[in-house]
Amino acid sequence: MQGMCHPDGESGAARATTDLETVSKENVLKFFQLYVYSDKNLTTQLVRRAEKAGYKALVVTIDLPAIGIRYNDHRNKFTLPSHLRMANFDEIEFPEEVTKSKGGFLEYLASYFSSSLTWEDIEWLKSITTLPIVLKGILTAEDAIKGLEMEALPEIVDAVGHACEIYVDGGVRTGADIFKALALGANMVFVGRPMVWGLTCGGYDGAYKVLQILEHELKNTMCLSGCPTVKSITRDRVVRKMFSKL
Repeated sequence: MQGMCHPDGESGAARATTDLETVSKENVLKFFQLYVYSDKNLTTQLVRRAEKAGYKALVVTIDLPAIGIRYNDHRNKFTLPSHLRMANFDEIEFPEEVTKSKGGFLEYLASYFSSSLTWEDIEWLKSITTLPIVLKGILTAEDAIKGLEMEALPEIVDAVGHACEIYVDGGVRTGADIFKALALGANMVFVGRPMVWGLTCGGYDGAYKVLQILEHELKNTMCLSGCPTVKSITRDRVVRKMFSKL
């Protein structure tokens, strides 16, 4: 996807996060984001490719039961540029009718998004691989303990204790956002669109600039909050307001 923003693509974003030597290492830690399709053969093939490529964990997206209706894409008749490809599917074996149909590939993927993903599917996934599984998109504390919306991050942390790590993704735009997520119990915070915006504006240099801005904002927020280290960022540093009372 990032290749649509700038020729540097994903490699530019990766280089912006660390030094060139680390990026080029063969044993660098890699996680593979996986969507579970109703066609289990398709899912299995992707898992096998991830294993073969040396990925250390599967990040399973569980909050996308269907591809959203994107009216802007319909209006501008968006198609993937001819010089780009969905490389993850290059070696996947698709039914003959899909490979012969113009545009059938994307329609096929859309139709096979599993809109009824359950814990049984996660159990099945665990049965076909030894890779650790990270669940991406847990929206409630109930789901976190398998059994409060993401705004209720403290409740999720309380529910799982130290049984697993908590990663926060989505809507992170500033260093202050990162500070709040860490304060509420997150072990790690992912940054998506700001990196893409930086990549679009200036490739590797733009992505690196975004990280510099976020780092500066985070450090500034820490200073103003009296937190000399990341470990000193605690839950009591964040005051939660009930907007219904305003």
